Amino acid sequence: MKKTFNVLFATFLIAVGVVSCKNEDGIQDIVPEEYHKMLYVKENGTQNVTLYNVGENVSYTFTVCKGGSDPSLTATAKVTVIDPATDAECQDQAAQENVQYRGIPSEAYSLSNTDLEYSGEETWKQVTVTIDPQKVQDAMDGVVVNSGDLPVVWMLPLEVTSETDSVSSERNRYIIEIDDVLTPQIGFTKTSEQYFVIEGFDDNRTATVDFAINMEYEKWGDFTCEFEVVDDYELGGKTLLPEGSYTFDSSVTFNAQTSVKSSLTVTINDDAELESNDYVLPIRIKSVSPSVEISEANSVCVLNISSAVPVKLDRTGWANTSEACCIATWAKISNLFQVDYASQVWWSIDQSGGTLTDATKGGHTDEHPSRLGTASSNLPMDFLHWIIVDLQKEYYVTAVSLYGLKGTEASYLTDGEFYLGSDRSVFTDIEHPEVWNHIGSFTEFKDKQGPDEQKYDVSTLSKGRYLMVYFTGTNQNKGEIALNEIDVYGVPVSE
Repeated sequence: MKKTFNVLFATFLIAVGVVSCKNEDGIQDIVPEEYHKMLYVKENGTQNVTLYNVGENVSYTFTVCKGGSDPSLTATAKVTVIDPATDAECQDQAAQENVQYRGIPSEAYSLSNTDLEYSGEETWKQVTVTIDPQKVQDAMDGVVVNSGDLPVVWMLPLEVTSETDSVSSERNRYIIEIDDVLTPQIGFTKTSEQYFVIEGFDDNRTATVDFAINMEYEKWGDFTCEFEVVDDYELGGKTLLPEGSYTFDSSVTFNAQTSVKSSLTVTINDDAELESNDYVLPIRIKSVSPSVEISEANSVCVLNISSAVPVKLDRTGWANTSEACCIATWAKISNLFQVDYASQVWWSIDQSGGTLTDATKGGHTDEHPSRLGTASSNLPMDFLHWIIVDLQKEYYVTAVSLYGLKGTEASYLTDGEFYLGSDRSVFTDIEHPEVWNHIGSFTEFKDKQGPDEQKYDVSTLSKGRYLMVYFTGTNQNKGEIALNEIDVYGVPVSE
């Protein structure tokens, strides 16, 4: 089947450089002194290659040298194609690798200069192999590999033979083994979950969406992508952003040799009068010049736009239990740290048994701060705490506020990260981007500021139901931190 990879566009050609068969390392082993002449392949062995299916053939060149004690003698040789399915040497190698070898079809390649004739003055001849990547891909696509079958390895084995002259039995083959055929595609790097709030959030009336070609290729030059709005997009209960309320360039030109990635900027006009809370703007890659296949799965990017003003969220229902609200745990997350699960401590209970009951009712109090208990003495200093808050529904989160302890007490907190997600079943793994979106961070938390609010705007707008605050810095040598409250600002996502 067709495979695509994230790499940059570049021509693929094996170059032999300056051709010379003289003074080659190990020549005395290749052609023993008693031989007046012997032929051998300079680049003998298997060449593992990746084919780039970019609409042009690719060529590989190898050299057949004439050596010996009397190089003035003439010689003749022939280059032939071996069938790896019947050749004993190929079959032995396939058995060792536990694969099945198949030769690429004859229509997928051509050979130049297969009949080699050397004059007394000539010590080398070159042979060029030209391969059509598309025809190799077609052959691969036409083979069905059933469960239990050995993997198929495609190759083109070539052998040098002669009816009149000696050929080294150890250096008589040039084998092209095809690791993969890569087909270039272009598409948006992220097709959904693009959000921005156009009121009250750092004048956020612009959004940038990235698109890219999926592979590097050294011959690439300028590409021009044309874009259009998808008028018949399934809105799912939302409203299509009105025409005239936004602008974006209908085309973007970028140089793929410099970078395979480019971007499109969408701007909401200052005079746009938007009444609905949630809008969508689906943008499609319409065409690419020079022609490149547009990824069907990544051809459309959907912008989700909110016209509401962010507010501090109502904390009603933020229960003090592991099922609904703030969870803090000494946990092992993706082996970043090793801590016994038996030492877990809940956010809702501090060391003296106090709770955040008063705080969850809406008042800013320092009566019962949450103190995430002192760690064991062997706790690594890079391990800290995390807290997960169930916001009870999905929001576009724009800012997070943290509150320290009263003036004479230390929170020990310094730095941390903010994540947002909606999958409750796997919410403990911050390394899965499909579960958690990194939305921002904080540094230099001002300790001993009492219950004063320290507000941190997010750097990346996203939507989600569960907010994780991942604490990464403390100035307490036992790993203890203390925190009074959390507030969240955002805009509700329409049902």
